[in-house]
Amino acid sequence: PAVQTQLTRFLGDFRHFQVTPSVSLVVNGKVVSPSEYKIKYSSNKNPGVAKVKLTATEVKYVSVCSTTFLILPKKETLKGSVSSYTSAHLSWDKQGSATGYTIMYSTDKTFNTAFQYKYITKPETTNTTFKNLKYNTKYYFKIRAYKTNVGYGKWSKTVKIKTKKNPAPATVKIKSAKKYSKTSIYIKWKAQTARGKSGYYVQYSTNKLFKKNTKTLKIKTTRQNSATITKLKKKKTYYIRVRGYNKHGKGNWSKTMKVKLK
Repeated sequence: PAVQTQLTRFLGDFRHFQVTPSVSLVVNGKVVSPSEYKIKYSSNKNPGVAKVKLTATEVKYVSVCSTTFLILPKKETLKGSVSSYTSAHLSWDKQGSATGYTIMYSTDKTFNTAFQYKYITKPETTNTTFKNLKYNTKYYFKIRAYKTNVGYGKWSKTVKIKTKKNPAPATVKIKSAKKYSKTSIYIKWKAQTARGKSGYYVQYSTNKLFKKNTKTLKIKTTRQNSATITKLKKKKTYYIRVRGYNKHGKGNWSKTMKVKLK
């Protein structure tokens, strides 16, 4: 007689044990009692295509019939933390039987807007770092494993990571600004501590709003906390301000100092 095997579709998580979805045998539109056949599963331990074979124990049925089903990768457990000011480090469980992983991330916790993907194509990889993110911003991440020609596992729980505030220099405090000669001004400010590429910008102008006749002096080290501005015009009033900079950005301008040359 005609035999139809019905297999409950299995697209759930793989948990490192044999997957044995329920099976029903239908002959001529009637469900056969499970006592009249034996079930054997194979290739059902890892994500991929698994098999199930039914062998009849009653002579009135065809002796053997079989079908296949899919096992998707397991649901991942994602962990994450800020690894630097604008970097986020993620880690997850290894799935050797998977083909790789897909990471989805966004500044929108619903992932409806501004989302992007990062693809990990080596299943032995269990961590990655996202660099050059925005300062002081919340990011949301989730991951899922995939198996080529089989499909994706479920998305992990969302991990929220907030990057750090921009560590740009603090506002510079000017200690003094005074006439040095008829055409020069000496200015001194409180030194700032910084590493790497850091220093100060000294800006001066005859316009108190710094919208015209403005020049900028760049000092390439924070160890130097004074400067002499030369080649100025006699009998002019100058406005001066200072701000620090480092590899993360520029600080705010100091209060403006006013010096009149005589």
